[in-house]
Amino acid sequence: EGKSGIPDWRWLVLWGCALVALRAGVAHYPSDQDASHWAKEILARAPSPVHEVVFVEDMPRYGLHLYLDTEVETLSLDELANQPKFNPEYDESLATEIAESADNPGVVYVTKKKTWGEVQTHVERLGFRAVPRGEPFHGRIIFVVARPG
Repeated sequence: EGKSGIPDWRWLVLWGCALVALRAGVAHYPSDQDASHWAKEILARAPSPVHEVVFVEDMPRYGLHLYLDTEVETLSLDELANQPKFNPEYDESLATEIAESADNPGVVYVTKKKTWGEVQTHVERLGFRAVPRGEPFHGRIIFVVARPG
């Protein structure tokens, strides 16, 4: 028995119950990192089947690969010179991605609302349009890139 008169094993049971309750609470807490919610939102806004999701100047949600069975990348607005070869911050530049996938309607882009204007300007300079799909989601704009017209 412990000093409080409660057997020591009961403390262990109480501690276990507290951990289970905490885990259950955290599992139901909404998070902008939840890939299943991101996948649902992207699918609802995508004009066609999604083949790739690219995050422009934003943290990628690699868990989307599990829900959408698609490639997930992170892009820089700037050209990438002198980027480390091991564990680079970005996969490629926005210009490179658009050049590679200009006619692929299955590419969906995501960027923060605060960088949206800059992203639109970059896309327009490349001769394309950035077309938002629906309302912002967790402070992000989900969009596609289209040819003018």
